[in-house]
Amino acid sequence: QDRKDLPTSYEIVMPTTEFRADPPKIVCVFKVEGASIGFSTKSVWIAEDVGDKAPKNHKIIEKSLALPFLNSGSFTLTKLNNGFPIGSYRLEIYFGDKLAKTVKFTVKGQ
Repeated sequence: QDRKDLPTSYEIVMPTTEFRADPPKIVCVFKVEGASIGFSTKSVWIAEDVGDKAPKNHKIIEKSLALPFLNSGSFTLTKLNNGFPIGSYRLEIYFGDKLAKTVKFTVKGQ
C-alpha cells in the first residue's frame, strides 16, 4: 500500500481506558475513512507495566488483519491464562506499516 492510500481519518468506537482483570477478552473496534475491504492493518498489544508479571513494554501479541468490512474493523486480546495482570497497557494500531494510533488502557483489580 502506498502512503497516499492510507486513511487520514479514523476513530476508536466507544473507547474505554479501564478494564477489570477477568473479562474473557478486550476488544478495540475502529472506523476508518477511505479503507476498503482487505485493507492491511496490524495490532500490537503491549503490557507497559504489570509489575513482576512481565518485563516492562512486553509485547503480548501482534496480529495482522485484512479489513473484513468497508471502513471498519476490530482487534481482540483474549484473556491470558490467569486473567489480565493489573497494570498499564497499550494497543498500537498500524495502517499498512505506519503507526496510526496508540491506545493506552489500564487493568484494575476486582
